[in-house]
Amino acid sequence: MGIKYTTLGIDTPDIAPDAISEGKIDLEVAEVTVPTFGTTGTATVTAGNTILGYYPSEETSDPKTIESIVIDGTTLTITVKESGPEAKFKVVMIKA
Repeated sequence: MGIKYTTLGIDTPDIAPDAISEGKIDLEVAEVTVPTFGTTGTATVTAGNTILGYYPSEETSDPKTIESIVIDGTTLTITVKESGPEAKFKVVMIKA
């Protein structure tokens, strides 16, 4: 038996439980380190990925302000506004 949805009093067709499955979107998470006194860090990723978001990793006590995150070919580059102590970021992407 499928799932039936009612919208504005109109029943939509049943959706079979196996019609929607997990794993339709492959995610890739890259860790990028911006070294002490540096302003950029890079990681190798799959070409054509789409960036969903980013966050500082657990080891980063003083997250920096991100100026840009760019994927060029298989290289992901994070640029921060100011240099300072080492900072690590995780970037979540939809894998191409």
